[in-house]
Amino acid sequence: MLAFTALAVGVLGALTGCDDPSDSESTPAGHAGTPKASATATASPTATAAPVAATCQNLIDPATLAGFTSHGLAITPSADFGAKMVAEGNYLKGFVTAGGVLCQVAGGVEASELYAWAPFVEADAIPVQSGLTSEGWSVAATPAGALYSLGPDNEQIIFRCLFSDTEMACAVNDARLAEVLAHAPH
Repeated sequence: MLAFTALAVGVLGALTGCDDPSDSESTPAGHAGTPKASATATASPTATAAPVAATCQNLIDPATLAGFTSHGLAITPSADFGAKMVAEGNYLKGFVTAGGVLCQVAGGVEASELYAWAPFVEADAIPVQSGLTSEGWSVAATPAGALYSLGPDNEQIIFRCLFSDTEMACAVNDARLAEVLAHAPH
C-alpha cells in the first residue's frame, strides 16, 4: 500500500508539473479560464499509522471478552500457548511462526475454544492446511478463500479455518471466525 501511495504521489507530481496553463505561449485559445495550480503546492505522502498488532484480546469483541469472564473462562497468554504448540510441533504453530497469534480460552485446565489469526505466509500455512486435511477436515473454495471445516459432530474446539491471499484465521464457528477477521489488523 505504501508503494502504491508513493507511486500515486509521484504520478500526481509529474502531472502537475506538465504544461503550465498560465503560460500564454502554450495555452490554447479557449482554455484561458483554466485554473492554475499553485506553484508552491507539493504533494506529500500522508503518514499512515502502523496497524495495531493482533492480540487475543483485540481480535474479538469486548462483549465476547466479557462473556468469557462471566463464564469463568480466561484466555491463556498467547505467548505461552503459542510456545507450547511450537514445542510440541503441533501444526497450529504455523500461526505463531507466521507472525500471528494462537488463542486458547480455558476454564481451569480444559480448553473450551481456540481462535487464531496470522498474515498469510505460504510456508507456514501449508503445514496447517495439511494438518487439517489429515484430521478429516473438508475444504471448499469460497470467494473469501479456502474454507476448511470440521463437522459439529466432532468434539473439537475449532471448526472453521479460512486461508485467503493475505491472511489465515481459525475459530470455533462462522460467527467467531467473522469476528476475528473483522478485528484483524489490515
